[in-house]
Amino acid sequence: KAKLSITKFTKIDSKKSKADAMLTIKGITNPISFVVEKKDSFYSAEIIVDRSKYDIKYRSSSFFENLGDKLIYDEFKLDVEIALNL
Repeated sequence: KAKLSITKFTKIDSKKSKADAMLTIKGITNPISFVVEKKDSFYSAEIIVDRSKYDIKYRSSSFFENLGDKLIYDEFKLDVEIALNL
């Protein structure tokens, strides 16, 4: 399970804002920030998450050495759409 709780929006320009949020994965919560772009009645964003910050160890070079071609990168990308409840 994962939960994203947005705590603050800071306007950059007429289409973009910076979102500050708390991301919880496996019961571990860390702050994150990302840029969102307004599109009609929702915002879209690309969020880069470092899975090692959430104790996800599987084939991670942050926890294990000599993984060679079995390595899975710690960072992954989430493409999200945030609906506006007006």
